[in-house]
Amino acid sequence: MRLFTTSLLVIFFLTSMRAQEVQIIKSKFYISNSLPFDSGDIHLKKTITLNFDSLTSGEQKVIIKKYKKLKGKELQITITNPKDSKSTITYTDYFKMDMLTRMDFSVERDVNLKTKTKKGFVKFTDSGKIIVNPYLTANEVKDSTGKKSYVRDIYSYQLKNRQKAKLWFNEITISTVTIPLKYRPRIAVDNDPNPPNEDEAMAREYIPEDFSSSFNVNLFLGVSIGQTSFFYRKDVGNITNTWKVTAGFFIGASTVKLNKTNTDFSSNKLDTEVTKGLASLGFGLTYSFNKINVGAFYGFDYALGSDVDLWNYNKEPWIGVGLGLNLFKF
Repeated sequence: MRLFTTSLLVIFFLTSMRAQEVQIIKSKFYISNSLPFDSGDIHLKKTITLNFDSLTSGEQKVIIKKYKKLKGKELQITITNPKDSKSTITYTDYFKMDMLTRMDFSVERDVNLKTKTKKGFVKFTDSGKIIVNPYLTANEVKDSTGKKSYVRDIYSYQLKNRQKAKLWFNEITISTVTIPLKYRPRIAVDNDPNPPNEDEAMAREYIPEDFSSSFNVNLFLGVSIGQTSFFYRKDVGNITNTWKVTAGFFIGASTVKLNKTNTDFSSNKLDTEVTKGLASLGFGLTYSFNKINVGAFYGFDYALGSDVDLWNYNKEPWIGVGLGLNLFKF
């Protein structure tokens, strides 16, 4: 029975620091035109479409040769009936080389990006490509009537097998946090911060330091900065690891039981036990690696209701720590 109880307490402590996290602003990654790697830089690329006249003479000859092989050959083309997607219409036509013009030929090519982009949203694909959608970056284009519109280009890093790319990011999140362990330092009872002599300094009374462990719920609003590594492993699954540091403020609620032990420095200490509500305010710093979280917090507890000033630690500072697993993320 003791082992079972201890196990429950350990599980509670490990999972209690952070239950869930919501991104207020999606992670924005810092984008560089090239990323260093042992076997050469990984360049940020953009896919462009080149028409026939933009190709080199050698590339033009390759295309012409390729299509000349099809001249006069019978090609079978299958078209889906738009009225009934389950049935198809199949017909045969001839490829007519003389019906094509140079404008019908185009080639897509990835080229290194020259203009710099500072931030963007990313997606890691199974093929080892990190797709980059730039943040607040758009190109102005005009149609034949002169009407303006904006087009957002898509960029990408292409990793080779067993290449790893690292990108920095920042984000704003709101989390639910519990702080299971609080330490309250000792407090001088008198209000004289500078006693006249050493004897009086030694004789002054102190409220003793206190360690407490209790259930509490807090909302933690924080700003994070961190780094994600993207490791491409062909055909066996990619690996993504993320670490980040978050600084922010929290507000929370809990309860405290007032009794003669924690009100003994009051002029009207309690002989019976009374439960009071607590409001907590403070700030904290957390470190996360994937789903593992550790954090340190500094805050104040404010007792609510009547006779709250009887509590020895009302409005006094405390230091809290937490270690947890991020089991849920939305």
